[in-house]
Amino acid sequence: MLKTSAATRAAYARLTSIGTPGDQLALDPGPCARHRNRERRATRHELVEGEVVAGRIAKLPKSGAPFGSWIVLESEGGPLALPATADRGWTLLERALRDQAVELGDRVRIVFVGWRESREGRRYRLVQIDVLERSRSEVAA
Repeated sequence: MLKTSAATRAAYARLTSIGTPGDQLALDPGPCARHRNRERRATRHELVEGEVVAGRIAKLPKSGAPFGSWIVLESEGGPLALPATADRGWTLLERALRDQAVELGDRVRIVFVGWRESREGRRYRLVQIDVLERSRSEVAA
């Protein structure tokens, strides 16, 4: 049961009492935005070496945008938010999403193969992404 403030309950009482008793509005104030979003909020998840996650793309990352560096997957365990841009250390994942033209609604599998070292001696994350199913908009085109 969600908590509602006295002001919300009073406003609801005023709204539902408008008109004649048989003509009352059947308005449900519902949860406030803070509680409504709690049900849909994605769990932030950092992939570990060898891990595989799969799901439908609910949000794609936008490089350079504040709070836009996350990909959200609707997985079996609920929505997962994964870091997916170069500024978060996931350059190859960002590239793979762009190169494979992944769109909202696509079903994908992301595999964090492991850490590798470049010729220059820098460590990077090797990631493999497989598009399991394209969204309907691409299939219809």
